[in-house]
Amino acid sequence: MIDDFSISEDTIVTTSKTARTLRRADVMFLLDCTNTMEDTLDVVTSTIDEVVETYAGSKVQIRLGLVEFRDLDWPKEGFESLKIHTFESDSNFTLDVEQYQEALSSLEASGGGPVPESIWDAMALASLEADWDEKADKVMVLFSDAIPRRKGQIVESVCDLCELLKAKKIDQLHFVIDREDPKKVQRFTDVLRCIPDVRDPRNTIFGNTYSIASKSHGKGDRGHLDHLKRVLLNIAKTSGDHAGGNTSGSNPYASADSTRQQHIKGCALERRSGQLEKKKSQSKPKPRRNSEDDDEDRSPPHPGKKNPYQ
Repeated sequence: MIDDFSISEDTIVTTSKTARTLRRADVMFLLDCTNTMEDTLDVVTSTIDEVVETYAGSKVQIRLGLVEFRDLDWPKEGFESLKIHTFESDSNFTLDVEQYQEALSSLEASGGGPVPESIWDAMALASLEADWDEKADKVMVLFSDAIPRRKGQIVESVCDLCELLKAKKIDQLHFVIDREDPKKVQRFTDVLRCIPDVRDPRNTIFGNTYSIASKSHGKGDRGHLDHLKRVLLNIAKTSGDHAGGNTSGSNPYASADSTRQQHIKGCALERRSGQLEKKKSQSKPKPRRNSEDDDEDRSPPHPGKKNPYQ
């Protein structure tokens, strides 16, 4: 018997409310292709075989999709600012791992312009244009070390993006980002907090933010590359064998065993903004009293001593 939170028998093979094993999934990788992402692209390309094997081990039929992005406000001849790849039969997904590897190998980490990138537009493009299988889990895995542009060209704001993701019933969001920058973490966390789980709207969407860099190793270092590989394989494992468990919190590898946050209706950005305004109002200094009040309360100066602050 299928539990209350499942969509169909085509996607669910367990009845657990905290974990579900999928029968098939559409996994869209969204890759920042600016010049700081060369190592990351190399790791994703070299690890994709193991990712597919991980899903296969959990008996998930996986179709792979690919979006490459930079900054739409940085047009330059020879570079794709935003592109969703197409495979056999004009589909944006493929079961052919070799064909997918070829697409990954064609990516070039170069250019980028200003630091903010068109991340929200990349996600919007994937949501709107990809031929998602409605009977499969819809998974997005995004890699970027940049901060998203606040306003986009496909979606005007992150709030518009969240509404789009909800409408398209995206099941999972995994953000591999620069977790050393609180502003970047907050931008992506807001998205996770605004979207309910497709199968259990009482919880937030299944997903997390993961660290794109190893604290103890620099880019290009073997340790850094191993770190990225572990993150990528862990996403495949948790979204395959244990989809529906928790990946919220500060753990960069995202445990699937703990409890996700409860979803609260409304905009997470507005709630956070309201909290910030409240803190600011509480921290405001008390208004200065007028001169008459000062004269009434102030003790007469000590005779014979000069005020050192005059």
